[in-house]
Amino acid sequence: MFHEFLFVSFPALLKEIDVSFDEMKSVSRAGFGLLKFVDAVLGYCAVAREIKPKREKVGTASNLYLCNILCSVCKNNIIKRF
Repeated sequence: MFHEFLFVSFPALLKEIDVSFDEMKSVSRAGFGLLKFVDAVLGYCAVAREIKPKREKVGTASNLYLCNILCSVCKNNIIKRF
């Protein structure tokens, strides 16, 4: 994933340039495509940054749940044997 420096510097650079999608499309088709790509990547990074801690919490909770089920099954098997 992008480094923090790039994630912060690209939006600032885009604001500094102050070029809209329509302006870029009229100037350069390749530039327009690149601008759309950069915008999409920055949007993806923003969403990924927000989702990552949630995904980790879900993974931890899932692991704990599976461990608890395994422990209860083991306890039941031990109790049945005695």
